[in-house]
Amino acid sequence: MRDDPYRQMFFEANALSHRKISNPMGKDWPTNWLLENMELKFGSRVLYPGCGTGKLIPHIKLRLGLSGQLLAMDASAEALARVPRDDAQWATLIKAPPDKIPVIDSSIDDIIYPFSFERPVDLLKMALEFHRILKPGGRAFIIWQPSLTSSSTPCPFGLNEVFLQAGFNRIDFDDDLNLFFFAASKVSPYFFSVGASA
Repeated sequence: MRDDPYRQMFFEANALSHRKISNPMGKDWPTNWLLENMELKFGSRVLYPGCGTGKLIPHIKLRLGLSGQLLAMDASAEALARVPRDDAQWATLIKAPPDKIPVIDSSIDDIIYPFSFERPVDLLKMALEFHRILKPGGRAFIIWQPSLTSSSTPCPFGLNEVFLQAGFNRIDFDDDLNLFFFAASKVSPYFFSVGASA
């Protein structure tokens, strides 16, 4: 019974829930605030491009539950090799850049992309890839937390233009000194019968 992976995941998920930060001023409050606002559903399929060493994997694991699936992706094999073993066993690790995602069309519920100025990427190509792989109603989240080494913040209006150009229908963002939260939804297209009006 000790080798049963589902049993192990059950106890790990419960252990994580006991470690969840209840104090909003705790050291992980920005991460918890961002993930709470995403409202990830249990059992959903999530892509985490630019995952690096997998800092968010335990937080996402807690929200997806045992029936969820996380595809953690990064262009650096060295970064993926440093993902903690327990997290690497739960998530599916993929080596690929965010503008060339090896995932079939309309197969992902949500995408969580931690923005980095040090990671050069063609934003339009990335947004087009996000639109391609998301299911109708799926959401792409871009998050950013300030660091001591970078005082610049992403431009929400620039991202807004890029994601609208890529075909996303609904854009929301929240930007302050502590964090940056951008959400784009792939809304199902509206079809009208002949003679109908909007």
